[in-house]
Amino acid sequence: MQDAGDTVLLRYFGLAIYEIEVLYDSLSRVFSVQEEHEDFDPGSSYVSYVEIEFPVPFNESFFLLIGLDTWNRIKGVIKEMKRRRGGKGIRVLLAFRGISTTSNMKLIFSLQSGKVSEFNNAIERIEYLVDVIPFQIGDVGGVDKIVYAYDELSFKWVPHVSPQN
Repeated sequence: MQDAGDTVLLRYFGLAIYEIEVLYDSLSRVFSVQEEHEDFDPGSSYVSYVEIEFPVPFNESFFLLIGLDTWNRIKGVIKEMKRRRGGKGIRVLLAFRGISTTSNMKLIFSLQSGKVSEFNNAIERIEYLVDVIPFQIGDVGGVDKIVYAYDELSFKWVPHVSPQN
C-alpha cells in the first residue's frame, strides 16, 4: 500500500455488490481507496456508472505499480459489468494525473457503452496507449484536461483537449 496521500477515488452507481468488492479489493492492494456511492439519476441513459480516479500519471510506472494481475482484474470486472448489462447503458471513466509527474493536467479515458465486443476492445486497448499518448499530445501547456473517448467507427481512442479557464 502507498502513502495516505496516494488515494484512489472510486465513484459509482448501479453496480452489484460483487463488482464493488472486486474493484475495491483490487484498488486497495496498491492505494488507499475513497469510495463514493452516487444516487441513481432516473434521467440518465446509463444503468451503471463507474469512475476510478488514480492519484498517479498514466505511464509505464502506473502499470509497474499496480501490476499485471491487478490491472487484469480491474479490466475483467469492467468488461463483465458490460456483458451482464448487455444493451443497457454503462459509462466508465478512468482518470489519471497527466502522463508524467511534472504534468498538472488530468488525463481521462471516457467509455460509454456500445456493443459488448467494441466495449471490450476499447478496455483492452487502454494499456497500449501508454507509448502513444506522449507522441499524440506532446508537451501541452495551458491544458486542464485531455479526454480520450473511444470512437467505435475507427476503433480508436481519440483525444479531446480542454484548455485552461
